[in-house]
Amino acid sequence: MLKTKIEKRAALVLTVVLVLTLGHDIVTGFLLEPFDRRGRDVVAIRQKIADAEFEMKLTERAQHELRETVEKSLPADPIIATLQFQDWLVKTTEEVGLTDVNVGPGRAIEEESVGYRIPFSVDCLGEPEQLADLLACLKNSNVLHRINHMTMTPGRDEDELSISMSVEVAALRNGKARTIRSTTDDLRKARSSSDLKELLADRRPFQRYREPKKTRKPERNRTTPAVAAPPVKKIVPPKEYLLVACVVHETGREAWLCERSTEDRIILRESDSISCKDGDLQIDNIGPDFVSFRCNGIPGRLSLGECFTQIENLTN
Repeated sequence: MLKTKIEKRAALVLTVVLVLTLGHDIVTGFLLEPFDRRGRDVVAIRQKIADAEFEMKLTERAQHELRETVEKSLPADPIIATLQFQDWLVKTTEEVGLTDVNVGPGRAIEEESVGYRIPFSVDCLGEPEQLADLLACLKNSNVLHRINHMTMTPGRDEDELSISMSVEVAALRNGKARTIRSTTDDLRKARSSSDLKELLADRRPFQRYREPKKTRKPERNRTTPAVAAPPVKKIVPPKEYLLVACVVHETGREAWLCERSTEDRIILRESDSISCKDGDLQIDNIGPDFVSFRCNGIPGRLSLGECFTQIENLTN
């Protein structure tokens, strides 16, 4: 029994604390918990709505891209599509100035529930500028196509190329009858964008190199001058660049790299040095379809169609 006033007051305070604690748990459990649960449900519903809106936007974008793709398709009938594109390709190669043109359509390849892929082989003779015009016409023709491979060998003289390429076009199931864009318009647009033409014109891969005559100068002294180290090229980090070609130029071998998003081009030669975020990259050798290099002393190899992001252990 509580005898003194202090004991009674302490017991009263303890009782009040216990009542408040239990009361808070009861109020929280029976009154506030439903509100908290409803709040969590609202947040979950809002997230579902946001996800549904995102999926809807993706679907609309996919439908838009599908409509654009179908618009670029040739007619669904593979025979009509073959004849139409073959006629356009023959006219275009002649208009850009290529000679000895041989266009051969292949057997249409059926893709289930999609349509047909129709391959074409093109063999011709011409100069690099004319090849650039043909590629630009293909790009501007608004026809769904892809170039599977292309080879260039020396022609009848040093300015001429013997060109062989394989092109595939699509005849989708929903493709409608259409007219391929006029080759005259394509040629006009091709000549207006001369970046590739200038690049090929400046670097004819099979042009013979004529070494200039050397005149012997009188020796002033026998002291060998110090050879300065080759300057380090300051470019953006090369991990974004794709190796698109290895060519033989009159001054040696060259590797052509292209940045995917901006289409910026870089031309490298053997013994070039590049400053990048991973360190100094030294070009050792340029082969017919690869580039070997050293990054901070560690050897690496880049093949055609690969970019630096695909090279493992570049600096590790």
